Amino acid sequence: MLRCNCEAIASKHSKEICNVEFSVKDQLRAAATVWGYQAAQLLGVSMSGKLNGVPDREWFAERFTFAQSELLDYLRDSPGVVDAAIESSLNTRGSPSAYIVPNDEDFEVGWFDGARKDVVRYALDKKVEAVTDYVLAFWGLQRLA
Repeated sequence: MLRCNCEAIASKHSKEICNVEFSVKDQLRAAATVWGYQAAQLLGVSMSGKLNGVPDREWFAERFTFAQSELLDYLRDSPGVVDAAIESSLNTRGSPSAYIVPNDEDFEVGWFDGARKDVVRYALDKKVEAVTDYVLAFWGLQRLA
């Protein structure tokens, strides 16, 4: 379980929470959304003073305690989540941000901030590994490669 001591407000109850615990399963579900707003909703947190109450990526990164192998296993068991993560990346227009791009030869995963950076390529049969790396990069966690 993840224990965080933060000024958080439960979205349903508008009640201040000082000791919130997130299971590894909930952390994985939230991280795999690769979207701060949806991750915050899944975890039931809202931060006062933040746009739409959504904590920034660093807030999530400090609280995601799952191992890379746990994320990899979660995504292996969730093919719909894998495809949704790729689709989310393809529909993202903001930067800076992590990205994953499938093409005819491989998956390209990296960071975009006006130019592509930290690019890693994964063979087409390594789709889950590519998406795992993308999710880790998105939240600013240690990448696979």
